[in-house]
Amino acid sequence: MNYITRDIEKELKKISAQFPVTLLTGSRQTGKSTMLTHLFPKYRYLSFDDSSLRISAKNDPAAFIESLQTPVIIEEVQYVPEILPFIKIHVDKNRKNGTFILTGSQVFNLMAGVTESLAGRPALFELLPFLLTNWSV
Repeated sequence: MNYITRDIEKELKKISAQFPVTLLTGSRQTGKSTMLTHLFPKYRYLSFDDSSLRISAKNDPAAFIESLQTPVIIEEVQYVPEILPFIKIHVDKNRKNGTFILTGSQVFNLMAGVTESLAGRPALFELLPFLLTNWSV
């Protein structure tokens, strides 16, 4: 499979180096995971689509965040909003840019938690689906 470059990539790389948390939202199957693992190959990758990981994070969100090797990409963070205050605490203690890249596909639920828990800390992006005009046929 060939990787298709997205217009958002250059800005995402630049801004993620300037903020401790980057949040990338977008509908399911828009290519968030593919793009992030392509752009940030040295980041650890976790997904809350994995039920055992989700349960672990929900049971003890503080320990979960403290145990992470950063930098890290955490997918589908809307499934475990309990971790957001602990990401804030981690960021405030360690103040290092590019530490967390979070994704979510359920934007309304996710954004409520982000605005309350991570106010002023994340850079926000939305990945839109491909348009037919983006492809050469």
